Amino acid sequence: MASGSLEIIQDLISAQNWNGALPRLTTLLEAQPTFAHAWYLLGQCHRFSGEMVSSISALTKATQLDPSQESYFLALGIAYQLNESYEESLASLRQAHAIKPDYVEAYISAAITLKRMGNLEKSAEIFDEAAYALTLQHIHNQPNDYATRIYGSRPIQGGLWAGYLSKAMLLICAQEDIGAIRVPTSKTAELEYETRENAGLFWKDVGSGNGQITRILMPNLFDYVRESFISDRRYSHILGDKSLVLKSLGRFDEAEEHKNEALEFQLLLA
Repeated sequence: MASGSLEIIQDLISAQNWNGALPRLTTLLEAQPTFAHAWYLLGQCHRFSGEMVSSISALTKATQLDPSQESYFLALGIAYQLNESYEESLASLRQAHAIKPDYVEAYISAAITLKRMGNLEKSAEIFDEAAYALTLQHIHNQPNDYATRIYGSRPIQGGLWAGYLSKAMLLICAQEDIGAIRVPTSKTAELEYETRENAGLFWKDVGSGNGQITRILMPNLFDYVRESFISDRRYSHILGDKSLVLKSLGRFDEAEEHKNEALEFQLLLA
């Protein structure tokens, strides 16, 4: 395969020229039938052309040739979902999660699949799992260090994001055998903003006489996650989609809360 051939195909796909990419992919695969990524691209082209059976066939081939790629299983799960093959969709998305446990997009796709199946309670739960996974992703992407950027406070009406952060930290602390967590009170947060004694730290771990470690969370952690959710459109999309599920369940107050926070974060980004 000439590298230019794949570059041309990818350029065509980026331009959403599916009809231009499809014959080139077919020619490429005739020469290299075990090229997994080409089968993946072929599957995506068929999907966006509305040819779901062909998409599923090509994406299945990609997963068989390279079962280490979570993105292949995600794409296959979405193709099954669009084909209304919901059990198969969930099975493929579970495979994606087995490779990458905190795969936000796989959680979102599973929640949408469950919604289309009519399993609304489970769909709402999985949208929450998507939000927790997104929180964990952002926390792991930024080092806990004095030199970390100081983000500063910002008034926010909605508080769902802080709940997702709290649960994510509980999960992290459980994995790290941290015995207890302390969150900043309004007084300690105000003092930290005034003194910046802990600079960019997200948390401090403090030992006790009985050997238990307490993790003290800093305001900068909350400020960082809030700003990350503002700049990451996936957060508002998760809340918006979950709001529709909650409304269908008749949980109107919760639905309104999720919708309002989704809109608030969208407006802050704009």
